[in-house]
Amino acid sequence: MSLMDQMLKAGLIDEKQAKKTSHKHRQGKKHNPPNLEAQKKEQARLEAQKQAEAQKERDRQLNKQRDEAQNARAAGKDKSPQEQLRISVFREGLLKNADGPKRYHFTEAGRVEFIQVSDVVARKLEAGQAAIARKPGAGQQYAVITQSAAEQLHEAAPELLIAFHR
Repeated sequence: MSLMDQMLKAGLIDEKQAKKTSHKHRQGKKHNPPNLEAQKKEQARLEAQKQAEAQKERDRQLNKQRDEAQNARAAGKDKSPQEQLRISVFREGLLKNADGPKRYHFTEAGRVEFIQVSDVVARKLEAGQAAIARKPGAGQQYAVITQSAAEQLHEAAPELLIAFHR
């Protein structure tokens, strides 16, 4: 005896409600066959697998880039002591937060260039307490360095020193 028959016998539902419920149950089976749910699960599993493979590929690419960068840095350690000195002097003497609204003009190779600096840094540049130098290995990028770093850089690599008022 089914649950439906038991409920009818107990008087909890009437004949009309029983037919309506069984009809809905049959319609649900027609529109949602049992294998449809399995297909959805399989599709979701395949999608998750594809995403995992894509993530692994991205991770491989990032690891490859990181390894190449480390190899390049390691190759940089093989630079001459002169080049290492230039880089270390430049890094140690670099003025932080030198950017600002004021343009400080200077000449390089017959061209007038400028760098954006704060008012305080502009006054230091004019007084000879700071200098403008080309970043080592960076082409036409400029930075502001301290006076002591500029003096050391003048001895080690004067070609990197662009504007220094002594």
